[in-house]
Formats: sequence, C-alpha cells, structure tokens
Amino acid sequence: PAGLQAVIEAGGAGLAGLAAGAEFKAQSGRALVAPGPDGRPARVLVGLGEESRFDPMSLRAVPSKLPAGDYAFQALPDGADPTLAAIAWGVGSYAFDRYKADLRKARESAGDSGERNRNC
Repeated sequence: PAGLQAVIEAGGAGLAGLAAGAEFKAQSGRALVAPGPDGRPARVLVGLGEESRFDPMSLRAVPSKLPAGDYAFQALPDGADPTLAAIAWGVGSYAFDRYKADLRKARESAGDSGERNRNC
C-alpha cells in the first residue's frame, strides 16, 4: 500500500531492508519490529490490510506477537476510531492466566506483576 511505502521511505534504508527481508507488505495482523541503535524495539509497523477496509478489531492479533513493553499508536488510517483501536489492542493484550502458574512466574520474573497490560 502507498501509506506503507511512505512510512518505509521515511524510516531510511535500514527499515526498508528489514521490511524487504521480512516480506512485510502490511498484511492484516502482521507486525514488524524495527530495532533501535541499542537493539531494543524502536518502532513497530503493524499490518492493517487494505486501508479502505480497515477494521480496528484486526489489531487484536498484534500484541501477542510483540515483546513486552509500552506501545503507542503514531498513526491510524483516516476515519479510524482511536478508541476502538485501543479497545482492540487491550483485548489482544489480555490473557487469562490465573490458573497457569508457569505464565505468572515468567511474567513476574520479567518485572510485570500483571497489574497492567501493554499500553497502546
């Protein structure tokens, strides 16, 4: 899509090479994590599918594909409701793990007490 090409060009040669290598073409539900100079995620490109048919609920699939952290939307398609996008992100971030001790231990060892989900 044209919007993807503009974002990739603005991100420079490194982002263009990463997107090409991962065959990232903004397919709905896909995410591409671009590292910063320190190797930690600096930017995440999220596939939205065709802009004219964007469904905010497609964002539910993304949080589980990302490393733990805080995330913020920098842009959404024209006419997209940011509240619905945030709700979809929150739904995708939720995991019922009350009876899954292994998941709780892993999350707690990563410094997450479970009191908050990844933000969007």
